[in-house]
Amino acid sequence: MPYEGLGERRIRLRYSILTGGDIPVLVLRIVQLEAVMEQIAVEFRDLLVGQFKETTVETFIGEFKA
Repeated sequence: MPYEGLGERRIRLRYSILTGGDIPVLVLRIVQLEAVMEQIAVEFRDLLVGQFKETTVETFIGEFKA
């Protein structure tokens, strides 16, 4: 479960071993991380829309930097 209130999901990981240093280092990376983040954002948006069904609320997905 990525965040409390959202559903569980399977996330594929890619692992590699870095051997450039003194000892090998195991690295795990999420496969298609941006797609996973988009799916989580859409699920969160849908959850909000469902909670505010009787109220007029516009929802947007994006980022804000100040």
